[in-house]
Amino acid sequence: GRRGIGWFALGATSAAVALAVAVMSATRRHSTATAPRMTRDTLALALYNRGRENVKVRTLTSVPEAFSEFSRAVERDSGFALAWSGLARSAQLALLIGAPIPGRSRDSLVAVALAAAQRAVTLDSTSSEPWLVRARVMESVEPTSRTAVLNDIKRALAADSMNGEAWFLLARARDELLDTTGARVAYERAVRLAPMNPEVLGFFALHYHYANQP
Repeated sequence: GRRGIGWFALGATSAAVALAVAVMSATRRHSTATAPRMTRDTLALALYNRGRENVKVRTLTSVPEAFSEFSRAVERDSGFALAWSGLARSAQLALLIGAPIPGRSRDSLVAVALAAAQRAVTLDSTSSEPWLVRARVMESVEPTSRTAVLNDIKRALAADSMNGEAWFLLARARDELLDTTGARVAYERAVRLAPMNPEVLGFFALHYHYANQP
């Protein structure tokens, strides 16, 4: 469907891009977000940071590497919430793009994503990142409902109302619920807060393109 389009949505329409640029010029306000809890294990932290970089690349080879790095990070520090979130995110991305994880079936990746996301919010419920990752996981495993997704996004925004990714996920959920006006407001806030995020810009351009179709 039209909402399942990813990175290539950046080329939607020149009008959408122009509007996105206009919204990006708004001033970003100060965030009072709670800092996520980190680890004292330097190797676990290094593995986590490498995993984050591999998730950003988002390829069939980088996502399995991220999965391995996050797995090793939580083996070293089982209380490292952000590493559990990373593990959940890499499992969810592997499902999304079809990246092969050695020794893991699709069903087992779903189980890993759910369990790791839950572990992360159990360890740290005061930061936005664990809730955002769980929202993405629930978005993938419950495609016919947005109840759990919206609940997690609300928790993320309660933790950090200036988180651009949270507003982006809220916009996408509202779009899927055919709440065009609510989606537009959330997309504009997301672009204002995360003006360099290509995923945010791409989906906003796509939203603007389709919302203005006759």
